[in-house]
Amino acid sequence: MTGRDRPASTPLAGRSYWQSHGGAPPGAGGAVPAGSGAGVPARSDFAVIGGGLAGLSSALALADAEPGARIVVLEANFVGFGASGRNAGLLSPLPAPLWLASAISEPEHLWGLKHLNGRVHEIAQWLKAEAPESGVTPKTLRLEAQGYFTAMGLSRVARLIDKAGIDVRPAKGPREQIAFGLETHAVDPYRTVAALAGLARRRGITIVEQQPVRAVEETTAGVKIVLDAGLSLEARAAIVCTNAYSGSVALPEAAKAKVVHNFMVATNPVTDTQIGWSGASDIFAIELNTSYVFYRMHEGRVVYGGIERFKPYGDSDFNVPPDVLVGLERLIARSFPGAAMRPEEAWGGIYHQTGTDLPIIRRSGAAGAVVLNVGYGGTGVAMTMLCGRLAAALVPGGRFVNSDDERLLAALAASRVPVGALARFVAGVATDVLTMRRPG
Repeated sequence: MTGRDRPASTPLAGRSYWQSHGGAPPGAGGAVPAGSGAGVPARSDFAVIGGGLAGLSSALALADAEPGARIVVLEANFVGFGASGRNAGLLSPLPAPLWLASAISEPEHLWGLKHLNGRVHEIAQWLKAEAPESGVTPKTLRLEAQGYFTAMGLSRVARLIDKAGIDVRPAKGPREQIAFGLETHAVDPYRTVAALAGLARRRGITIVEQQPVRAVEETTAGVKIVLDAGLSLEARAAIVCTNAYSGSVALPEAAKAKVVHNFMVATNPVTDTQIGWSGASDIFAIELNTSYVFYRMHEGRVVYGGIERFKPYGDSDFNVPPDVLVGLERLIARSFPGAAMRPEEAWGGIYHQTGTDLPIIRRSGAAGAVVLNVGYGGTGVAMTMLCGRLAAALVPGGRFVNSDDERLLAALAASRVPVGALARFVAGVATDVLTMRRPG
């Protein structure tokens, strides 16, 4: 059966590869359940809206900051339902890619690049110790140029990364492409979310699934959380971690970010020999060309993605349009020429993209009892976990763990698209091309 013949629904439609193999509830990818209100307390100290990586990290940070506080996490579907359970699992060593351009003229962004890189490695070690189910695996993030122009651009990026004090090493792609490698880790994303949920429950945090939130309202005493079930919950403060689903909740103000639909597949089992190069299991590859694609090996399969849309297909954001599946098959054939490889599982997901690709973490509303912790895009796995305590510091009475956290939040909040720096970067690449500079 060709991609054109294959239906959009896969045998495991409604769950991602990670969710289906990690034990997520079967058939839960359709309409959001109504919820009965069971298990929702009438009052808590803090409410966290959203049971993904951002929500659970924020809840754990609140528990660290105020031991004994009553904390409830409200999840509309199941824990890890959204992007947290559907991504590729990379702990990106460059979680603020825009700063690669602005770091030339912004010392705080240069500091931020190095600081975030160090925090990503700390998170990997923390997960190994506290949540071994996460499947933390050392990986080399390999950035591959697919043409001369992208090779010149990648060479400039490598020099910027080196300036930030991050170890970046020249490499070669499987077809001798110009490439650079950075050491990092990857995780099983759904099992990571499930492990954090287990840790939160052991810390006394209440997690209520299948409880869609209709609205978050400010009150004189804090906030009121209105549920679809017709019940409400009062709290001193709320942290909103709904990311791409933020539009389904009435908030004091809307988060300025767009919803992007992306699609991934997991292939049939293959070996390094079959795909044509050795060491594939140690690599997380990103191909930089007109079609941005990424892939990694997991338990003998290739997990592959790289097509995005701005509109949903069908009645579920798990659905994969037939033409997208055909496109992914073609991209796989280009990345692995001659390999007997085919998609066996396919799924869609949505993420929240801001203009800077950096998250929105700030107080919202007149009294500041509502904290937004949203806007996590393509590098969100690591950022969501390390920014949880930034969001927790913003609730009334909260405080920063250290001065670096305060400095990082200030740098994130002050970031704008560096139009001038980006223009200079492109001009520099063009000059390199015209002068026939050798990449590397």
